[in-house]
Amino acid sequence: MNTTPAPTIHDARRRRRARRGVAALEAVIVLPLMVFIIIGGVEMYLYTRVIAVMDRVAFTLANSMSVQTQLAGSGDCKSPNQLCTYGAIMPTLLTPLAARKAAVIISVYATDRPSSGAPTAWTNISSPNHGWTRTVYRGADAAAPSSRISASNLPTAIISNNTQTADTVIAVEVFYEYQPFAMSRGFFNLLFNPHQYSRALIRPRYADLCRLTDDPNNSSSTNTLCGS
Repeated sequence: MNTTPAPTIHDARRRRRARRGVAALEAVIVLPLMVFIIIGGVEMYLYTRVIAVMDRVAFTLANSMSVQTQLAGSGDCKSPNQLCTYGAIMPTLLTPLAARKAAVIISVYATDRPSSGAPTAWTNISSPNHGWTRTVYRGADAAAPSSRISASNLPTAIISNNTQTADTVIAVEVFYEYQPFAMSRGFFNLLFNPHQYSRALIRPRYADLCRLTDDPNNSSSTNTLCGS
């Protein structure tokens, strides 16, 4: 004979309260984890988008400069042969990023004209014949950029073997201050660097470009061979 007492209303209420307690505990554990995963996914998307845009900007600027026959250090910033034009178009090129957090440095490095089989090396000094470095853009919220490229860390393997001419290379460096979400900032900064950097190197196609002209409209001020 079954002597188990029949469940009472009090027992049913107690079981319901126990189930609600378990559900609340699960929510306390699962919901924060789900929020963290969602925010982390969005953060990674934004971070990788920054990298992709910076790479695109660096290549676009370098490629556009490489087809110029001369570059002017001044002008009305409306022509592709004027250096300031590349700074003027930065807010558009950086879309959808915040241009105020970006900075761009453009450099041209050159080699001396090889002579009697002497080894050649890149150089960038403040003289008319051996290249230049110029900050063409700096957003209001960006730190003062400093070039990470030097003559010593440019690959010498890409220097031309032509002993009759010198060699030049355009270097475009893009800097960006990435700002993660406040909720994930501490974790993000442990794994990633918020100070993003991208660069592109390319040879000029039609001229050496190692000398900046003063007047882009004066045909007599075209560049001369680097190292001459």
